[in-house]
Amino acid sequence: MCNFTENYDNWVAEGKPNERQLSVGITSEALLSIGVEQKNIIWDSSKINKIQRDHLGMSDEVLKKVLEVISDPIIIMDSKTQPNRVTMLGDVCNDNGIPIMVVLALRPTSRTNRILNMIKIASVYVRDHYNSHTGTIGIQSTINTSGILYIDPNKLRTDTWLSHNQLQLPLGITEYGSIDKVAYLERDVNGNFSSPAVEYELPEWNKILQKWDIVEETAPDYLYSISSIYTKLENILGNMIDDHYFNGRAVFLLGHCNATEEIANYLHEHGVSIKAILDNNKSKQGLKYRNIPIVKPELIKNYKGYKSVVLITSQFHSEIYTQLSEFGYNGDILSNY
Repeated sequence: MCNFTENYDNWVAEGKPNERQLSVGITSEALLSIGVEQKNIIWDSSKINKIQRDHLGMSDEVLKKVLEVISDPIIIMDSKTQPNRVTMLGDVCNDNGIPIMVVLALRPTSRTNRILNMIKIASVYVRDHYNSHTGTIGIQSTINTSGILYIDPNKLRTDTWLSHNQLQLPLGITEYGSIDKVAYLERDVNGNFSSPAVEYELPEWNKILQKWDIVEETAPDYLYSISSIYTKLENILGNMIDDHYFNGRAVFLLGHCNATEEIANYLHEHGVSIKAILDNNKSKQGLKYRNIPIVKPELIKNYKGYKSVVLITSQFHSEIYTQLSEFGYNGDILSNY
C-alpha cells in the first residue's frame, strides 16, 4: 500500500530531484461519487519544486497533507480554466493559515498527446487576493464562479469550515454530498479538445439528429426544434436520456417560464442535474426553482469549451441564440420553437 508521507520524506532526503513521480493514493470515495475514474494519483516532483518556488507558505509539512484534501474534501469544483480538471478544498491550510486548493488533472497526457492511465496533481496553491471584477476575495471568488460538484455531506463540518474561513456557498446551492458529475472532454489527434457537439460517433450522432428534427445547423453549434406540445417534448427528452445524451454534460435552461418548469420537473424526475436557469430578467436573478439557481446568461462564459447544452424555452430564440454566440458559447443549443 502507498505511504505518501514516507515517499515524500525519502524524496526530500535525496535532495528533491526533479525527475521523480510520487504515488499519492487512489481516487477517493468523494471523487468516485462525481464520476471520476478509479486510478492511481501521481505527483511529479518537478511540480512540487515549482509550487514551492512560486507560492509562499507551501512548506513540506503542508504539501505532505495534500492527500488529506483528496481523501476527505469539503468542496470539489470544476476547474475554471482547464477541461478535465477539478479543484478541491479541505481542512489543510498553508503556513499562513489560508486553505490550499488542490487541482487534479483527470486525464493527463504525454508529450505525444497520449492519455496516461493515471490522475496527476496539476497544482497546489492558495488564493488570497482581491478580485476587482467580482468584488470578492480569493477563494470566495473561485467558489462563486466555478461549477460545484461536491460538498461534504457532513453539514456541521462544512458549515463550520465555511464560517471559520469567512466563506459561503453560491446562491442557490442548498444540497450537500454529490451534486453533479464531472464532464470529460476528449482530445483529437492534434491534441485539441474536440467540440462537445461532435463528440458522439458520427452514426450515433446522426441518429440523434433525426430524432430531434433539426431545423438549423451552424458549426460548431447546433439548433434543434422541440415541439411545444409537452407530450412530444417528454418523448424527445426521454429519447435523449435513453441515448445518455445528458451524461457528463452541464445542462442549462434559458428563460424562466412555465415551459422551463415543465422541462426542469421532467429532467429532475429522471435524474438529470441542471446547473442553472439563465434569464435576462434582473428581478428573477438570485431566485431559484427546485433549488436550481436563476442567474444572468453571461455566466455561460464559464463553460466555454466544456461539454454542455442550453435548452431554450423562450419564443425569442433567435435573439437568445445570438446572445449566447456573443458570449463565446460553443456547446449545444436546443429550442422548443
